[in-house]
Amino acid sequence: MEAVVRFSELSQRLLRHLRSRGVPAVGGRESREFFTDLNRVLGELLSAFQAHDTVLIGDLLEYEIAPRLRQLQAVL
Repeated sequence: MEAVVRFSELSQRLLRHLRSRGVPAVGGRESREFFTDLNRVLGELLSAFQAHDTVLIGDLLEYEIAPRLRQLQAVL
């Protein structure tokens, strides 16, 4: 869970960096919208960890977070 919280913090710093470099979009969406949505999913992941819901953890990582990280990677 600590890694998820740290990643969320780092994503906010990355958002500021991308915007200062003139990168307006990630994954076809405005960068602020992309990171807001990513943080929402990370919040769901934290809740799944707290509930010890391993099925939801796996689903979120595979179907929600991994695709977003690939979109982010394409911009970086």
